[in-house]
Amino acid sequence: MDCWGGLNQQWFPVRFADGAFELKPRHSAMCLVISHSGLDNGAISEQGTCNGDPNQRFTLEAASLSRYSIHPQHSRKCLDRDGVTNATNGAHPAVGLLGYGQ
Repeated sequence: MDCWGGLNQQWFPVRFADGAFELKPRHSAMCLVISHSGLDNGAISEQGTCNGDPNQRFTLEAASLSRYSIHPQHSRKCLDRDGVTNATNGAHPAVGLLGYGQ
């Protein structure tokens, strides 16, 4: 799906006292979750009930003035697209390796 600005494409961070964030889409009351607390590269992200578990708490690290890398607390890997060059509609965000902070 192309970016068109719908509520399902708008996410907002909710900050915890420890500096971690939940990421919530504007169209639901759910949170971004790394499915089954996956630790392997390619673990799937999805929406799920917010409960504060480490697989749905994220650290945001500035990559530039307007971009961030997103790291789930349970693994410290990086949220990435499924397939490094996969720019097709319907590609799933996944957890992948990051060259630092592992």
